[in-house]
Amino acid sequence: MKIFIAPILLKKAASIKFPLFIDKDVLIRDFPIEEREKFFGVEELEIKGAGATHKPALGRDIFREAFVVGYDYFSLLRAENCIEIKGSDEESPHILQEKMEFMNRALKILKSGSAGVLIGKFFGERSGDFPAGATTSSGINPLYGGSYILKKYDILELKSIYHIISKRKDEKTTMLLEKFILAVSKNLRKHMRALEFFSILEALYLPGTEYGELRFKLSHRIAKMMFSKAKRYENYKEVKGLYDKRCILVHQSKDVFTDEELQKLEDLTRGSLKLFLNYPEFFVTDYLEKLFF
Repeated sequence: MKIFIAPILLKKAASIKFPLFIDKDVLIRDFPIEEREKFFGVEELEIKGAGATHKPALGRDIFREAFVVGYDYFSLLRAENCIEIKGSDEESPHILQEKMEFMNRALKILKSGSAGVLIGKFFGERSGDFPAGATTSSGINPLYGGSYILKKYDILELKSIYHIISKRKDEKTTMLLEKFILAVSKNLRKHMRALEFFSILEALYLPGTEYGELRFKLSHRIAKMMFSKAKRYENYKEVKGLYDKRCILVHQSKDVFTDEELQKLEDLTRGSLKLFLNYPEFFVTDYLEKLFF
């Protein structure tokens, strides 16, 4: 049996009981301090001002192994929960790693908040391409926003998103999800995140070669698809205003987005991706051309 464990910074509602199975071999569970210390190979941790000292108990230095730096390392050492992926001895560790990435994407698509840096470690006597105890990390740091709080009504949606993502491996879906994970991470500055959000929205609402007034088409289609009739025109104007700022950013190299506007863009993109995952048939040119107020 192979096991892949990754600490995760997550708070849960009192009504949620762990372990929480997302799939038969994928779960979120408690990660007690003794197990965390063993996972990170740390016997002793002492923080002094801006610096810190630690002693690797297992002869491994997480800084060297996973390229994890200060804040991420100490935050994850306090992670009280983890994601666990199980597989048979014959199953490739890369499959387990892929499932871990699916979980990362599902959590970030579900809602905003810091889900922590996914640092995984393989356990098992037969670990194929990875030696037992080998450490790996997600290619993109998803640490962003406030605490990630999982509530009871989130569970069914999280499971649904995970299952859709694990089955939808076409190039467009994969690329859009990777771009979104990048856009909500701390890897990019604010103006670059805004451009990534817009690139996702344009790929969804302006598929193929589009002609005519792109600002109008994008704003109109988002408003029609995402909002009730009573709020449609108000949100149409708001999206059009955001697109104007996108043009200023692209053509004049001026970052004019406020934090509130960037959050609006993130919410629109997250909601649009959820709709795309559930109803991909809505995001084809023939259907989008039929949308009107």
